[in-house]
Amino acid sequence: MKVDSQILDEVYKKPDFLFEVQWWQRSVKAVLPWCPRLLLPAALLAISNICGVVAEAIMGNVGNLANIIQTDPTKALGMALLLLLAVLLGTVLGLVSCSLWMVELTAVSRLLILGDDGKSLGESFSEVKKAGKHIFAVWLWGLLYLIVPTLILSFTMSLLLISKMNLSFVDTAVFFLPPFLALPLQLLALISLFLVVAYSMILMVISSEFSISAKDAAHLSAELFQKFLSEIMLMSVFLIVLDLLISSPFCLLSLFPQCASLMKNLAFGVSCQFWFAATSMISWPLSVMIFAEFLRPFVLKLKAKAD
Repeated sequence: MKVDSQILDEVYKKPDFLFEVQWWQRSVKAVLPWCPRLLLPAALLAISNICGVVAEAIMGNVGNLANIIQTDPTKALGMALLLLLAVLLGTVLGLVSCSLWMVELTAVSRLLILGDDGKSLGESFSEVKKAGKHIFAVWLWGLLYLIVPTLILSFTMSLLLISKMNLSFVDTAVFFLPPFLALPLQLLALISLFLVVAYSMILMVISSEFSISAKDAAHLSAELFQKFLSEIMLMSVFLIVLDLLISSPFCLLSLFPQCASLMKNLAFGVSCQFWFAATSMISWPLSVMIFAEFLRPFVLKLKAKAD
């Protein structure tokens, strides 16, 4: 299925709602009653991220690998086991949390797309749960479009993360990233992140309308991404600012050298992840609402055409 230009012309509207205070007030008011439903995925997200913070702290304290192994092999073994446990537990809980978030946010999108007809988020969730096979198929097709930017993002982030750990073996750096590569890798990671997040948001909204086949939903999302690139970039900017101000204000501290020691503090890192998970119950549904508001006329037009 291709995007019908005539349909786009009929229903297109600029995302001016982003600059309307009343829209934001209504959206926040709508999100707050949903928070109790989002407690479980938020809690799992917090634990998963804390496991990541612990793993990063262990890697940061490894220092000279050879010296630790020679001077205290028991400590080295204990650190290795704790690191393995943190990585495995964080990965498992992260996957579970991601799947729960996906279902809940798709339910939010479906509720918004169908309009305010008195239906609750719980009822919308039940509909999404019944259509689980369809949702799963949509994301399988979507992964075909996401695989390249996701691999690039994973590769660049891994290089940047490992380069900050200053790992050494027998006083020799295990990995060294030339300074002139740091900025290009950061830009590449940022572009890849934009592609992954923006396409995923569009796909989540499109997948909430079950009359669109899985393959068509993935393709339509890519088509809409291309046709509305400028609008999607604007919405993504609002999404990033929203997340920074509400869920991740501590990330801004990394811009100040005076806060370097605080950013490496384990207790501070753990508390930040609790805050991030708690506020995600507000910021993430709001992020979905931005894309759902923009794409709603188009999805409803497709639904009417299918009916």
